[in-house]
Amino acid sequence: MTLQELQAEQEKAERELKIAKQNLRILKSDEKKLTRKERTHRLCNHGGLLEKYLPPDRFTDAQMEEILTTLFRWNDVIVLVNDVAKRSKTAEKPDTG
Repeated sequence: MTLQELQAEQEKAERELKIAKQNLRILKSDEKKLTRKERTHRLCNHGGLLEKYLPPDRFTDAQMEEILTTLFRWNDVIVLVNDVAKRSKTAEKPDTG
């Protein structure tokens, strides 16, 4: 192989590397957007459910925090949360039967 052929191959490899890096940046950006959208969707859904039981026109943010903090100190609530979490984990596992 000649020096010119090696230089041409190196330039080609550098162009491909540059394109690959650009593609990687684009993919990472897309991943962040999707993650952000999923988080926003989840926050809206959970917030909507919370507002169903604790209407924002009746409670301030401080009152909401006080209510939730108190609720999550109760043993029955902690047991319920853990039970629901366990059920969702077992529902996600395929039945090997």
